Amino acid sequence: MPVPTATAGAFTCDGVERNNFCCSSGCRQCGGSNCSKQEQSGLTGEDCCQNRITASGRLCSVTREAPCYMDGGDSPAPAPPTPTPTPSPTAPSSSPWAAPASSAYGGIPAVIPGMVQAEKFDHGGEGVSYSDTTPGNSGGVFRPNEDVDISGGHDDYHVAWIRATEFLRYTVNVEKAASAFDFTFQVATIPSYHDSGSFRVVTGGTGCDDYTSDLSGLVVVPSTGGWGTFASLPVSGGGNNGLGVGRATLWLCIVSSHFNLDSFTMEAVLPPTPSPSHEEEAFGGIPAVIPGTIQAEDFDSGGEGVGYSDTDTPNNGGAYRLEEGVDISAMESQNAYNVGWTRPGEFLRYTVTVEEAASAFDFRFQVAAPPAYHNSGSFHVVTGGTGCDDFTTDLSGLVTVPSTGGWGSFASLSVSNKGTGGLSYGHAKIWLCVVSKGFNIDSFTMTATA
Repeated sequence: MPVPTATAGAFTCDGVERNNFCCSSGCRQCGGSNCSKQEQSGLTGEDCCQNRITASGRLCSVTREAPCYMDGGDSPAPAPPTPTPTPSPTAPSSSPWAAPASSAYGGIPAVIPGMVQAEKFDHGGEGVSYSDTTPGNSGGVFRPNEDVDISGGHDDYHVAWIRATEFLRYTVNVEKAASAFDFTFQVATIPSYHDSGSFRVVTGGTGCDDYTSDLSGLVVVPSTGGWGTFASLPVSGGGNNGLGVGRATLWLCIVSSHFNLDSFTMEAVLPPTPSPSHEEEAFGGIPAVIPGTIQAEDFDSGGEGVGYSDTDTPNNGGAYRLEEGVDISAMESQNAYNVGWTRPGEFLRYTVTVEEAASAFDFRFQVAAPPAYHNSGSFHVVTGGTGCDDFTTDLSGLVTVPSTGGWGSFASLSVSNKGTGGLSYGHAKIWLCVVSKGFNIDSFTMTATA
């Protein structure tokens, strides 16, 4: 093949000039990520794409017509790129979703857990970092040389004109692994498209047609009142997997049209807190044994709403468990305490080990009350359910406290055959539920009813 000879005289581009390339006059843009979509009738990719012109070796000093590289007549044309072996595709080449490797927008991957701005999809262009069914950026802002349709302004952009089978790809850096993620999407659509648009966020594989994990599940977009009226759309528990620590690639896959997307936030779904063992819940790690005696002040660990409920914050007695809100007083006997200042709605919970099952139990309570509160204070001991407002068995029945002569004058109060059931062998939780005020309690003993 003969070597082309440069023709004398300066060349003037009569087409579309950019970066020393002269593209054919029918091209709306010379080069750039959209060059293959700029073609007009009768043109090919060689007319509008700089890399294709470079590969063809067309010099303007030789051809004297577009498309060509404007070499000035004495400068060599840029060397055609060295062919790179194409790896075997892992998805069918006909798939509109297939996406080879790309780089994070701005070179900085979004951090997960965290927020991803929809318009900051990866670099790489059509078929790589996104797929858009129409040429050009219909919104004309933020990334005007891409085909993704972006609207907005003043550093507040969103992706719009969304159509089925389109996708956006995001390279992210996962700083906290999770087996599942909760999402919050900022979306907008009009009433006539209520529940019309839908999408999902996936990872793994090669893209939307060949992913390994559906992180979000199918997300259906309700009406927000208008195209520009963005609202939060929380999605929890819809996915089938999570992400490990490190670099990952996400695809936002459009299933059906008609919504705008501003951003999405991903937060790790925390695993349920394991239920504490009976030993962890019981005060001191040792459940009380039934039949046996329970010291009132040795209620369960766990704090307000768990081990107890008290209507005021401080420990009014200032003794024994100072960090708790239950009112505990010291008694005259060394290392002996009682619970006082009892109020309606308060409770004490006890984790116990039942070593002798019984269908009913007799009780003996050590209580105190002054004459002014004779038969005023009352309570009962229950089990099952979640507590005093939701129990299944009233073990003691309602117990009314008579006067014992004073707040510090403790006496035994026996109760028998007033309950509605008993306890099975093993661990159990029982609640002492205060019905009305006016008594102090030191302890109670449970024995199987004969």
